[in-house]
Amino acid sequence: MIVEQALAFVDQKLPQHHLNYVQEIVFRASWQGQSYVECAKTYDYSPEYIKAVGYKLWQLLSLTFKEEVTKNNFQSIIRRHFFIGQPGLVNTHVKNGNEVIILKNNLIEASAEVADAQLNVKVVHNWGEAVDISVFYGRTEELVTLENWIEQERCRLIGIFGMGGIGKTALTAKLAKQLRGKFDYLWWRSLYDGPPLEELLADLISFLSNQQETEVELPKSIEGRISRLIDYLRSSRCLIVLDHVQSVLSYNDKTLTHCQRSQGYDILWQRVGEVDHQSTIILTSQEKPRKVELMEGERLPVRSLKLCGLKEAEGRAIFEDKGFFSGSENEWKLLMQYYAGNPLILKIVAAVVENLFGSCLGEFIEFSKQGTMIVDEIRDLLNCQFNRLSNLEQSVMYWLAIHQEPVSLQELRDNFLLPRDKQKLLDALMSLERRCLIDKAKPTLVERSLSKFTLQPIVTEFVTEHFIEQVCHEIVLEEMPLLMSHLLSKTQNKDSVRENRNRTILLSIAQQVLALDQNQQEQDIKCKLNRIFLRIREAFSPLPGYGHENIMKLSSKLNISLSEDDCCMFTIRQNDISGVNKFKSAQVYAVESGKSF
Repeated sequence: MIVEQALAFVDQKLPQHHLNYVQEIVFRASWQGQSYVECAKTYDYSPEYIKAVGYKLWQLLSLTFKEEVTKNNFQSIIRRHFFIGQPGLVNTHVKNGNEVIILKNNLIEASAEVADAQLNVKVVHNWGEAVDISVFYGRTEELVTLENWIEQERCRLIGIFGMGGIGKTALTAKLAKQLRGKFDYLWWRSLYDGPPLEELLADLISFLSNQQETEVELPKSIEGRISRLIDYLRSSRCLIVLDHVQSVLSYNDKTLTHCQRSQGYDILWQRVGEVDHQSTIILTSQEKPRKVELMEGERLPVRSLKLCGLKEAEGRAIFEDKGFFSGSENEWKLLMQYYAGNPLILKIVAAVVENLFGSCLGEFIEFSKQGTMIVDEIRDLLNCQFNRLSNLEQSVMYWLAIHQEPVSLQELRDNFLLPRDKQKLLDALMSLERRCLIDKAKPTLVERSLSKFTLQPIVTEFVTEHFIEQVCHEIVLEEMPLLMSHLLSKTQNKDSVRENRNRTILLSIAQQVLALDQNQQEQDIKCKLNRIFLRIREAFSPLPGYGHENIMKLSSKLNISLSEDDCCMFTIRQNDISGVNKFKSAQVYAVESGKSF
């Protein structure tokens, strides 16, 4: 017998009311063998309060079952009362004047479906493509929060958002399994293929009407079908899960069909969030719909949960379930921090470490220092989200990767040279926040009121890699959008940070330019850089840009000298141009930002 079955049975037996939120917490924790102190620590209550709630809970159960119930015996009492009267599950005989109950075939751990039937829980469910959760890691706090939103606060619309692979679908499946007995209908659908809303509503209404309403009988308009759906959400308590919602969002897709489809779903989110009903709709997505963002609030019936990575111990459990891995505490900590506890990425990395490094974390980390900690499966996962970004959003990501440390909004704004980009920066940051791609750094004591933005380590490496690849492509084709709009090397307060950036960006670009065409000689590359330099001077000299500085610093890395006539026109924006002094044909001096030489 699992805890959900026990709770459903107790709710059925209680006179005229159910357990409240904290009583249910104590019940669950006690069933799982936790002490009051452990329970209080897990759920952020005082041990004295949890103990007091437990005392009243056992008193209530004692009155309900007409015998003394304590923390030590409540499981056996609930199991005994549950199985009494189940003739197919027990045998009884009299011993010393007492009736003894013997369970047949150890059926205490009966399946959830059998238990639901025994408890007369009539749930009509369609699980669609819900994932298997027989192996599940952590998320105790998130489950408690979500259950409270649904059961105690009766939220109508809940969004669970996070990066790809973070575990949104698994968490939702676990939650739905735990709560299935408290709803009349449960319906799960993946929107991965971007189904038309009309078809989705027709399928859902047919399910909720027990196939009494077919598409022929439904209103033709989306608004009419949503109104019919709300009628069912009011008449029965339904749990509706819509997975992979990002597939029907199209904020950067300007095709007419996709925009119309997205607008239809926006109407659905708004109606089910604003109109009163007794059901709950759960959305999982890599991106938060704008309508949800407008309606959500701590005291409102629309809520959002941004899902972060697993804790270190939970992340290590993924490796341990796969086999034995050797590694020091520092190596485990480094691995979990770098991959931000992303369950899917950790599974991918575990396979790599096991198959290629003999399950040794140290060897994998040491090898990665000479290259990358990203493999193709991780790259594909991040690419799916990055490719959905607008040009400005990608530009913001590039700048955050170039800085490689938290930056303020003003610092970020100063990097952009075009007025239109500066004006739209807030919109781009809001969009990246909705997509769970940027993080807010914890402020220091000095910067207590200053918000700073940054990227997770794995995202920083991916975006840097992508940036280097695109710049190399531009140089080979003698193009210049990124060369003009972004610095390849940005001055930092710490020399070690600057030198590391020179290595990862400037040096990598220099090496890859040579590798892209192995037949190119140094003279050919010099000609390319000179031609790009000349084009920048002729076509873009009236406009602000980083092109000249980038070409000069890249040439310095390649030990290539540019012509004196080109170099003398160069305007430096940064206060530091270390490395540029290698040019033999031009005398370059560091000057104040914005001055020419």
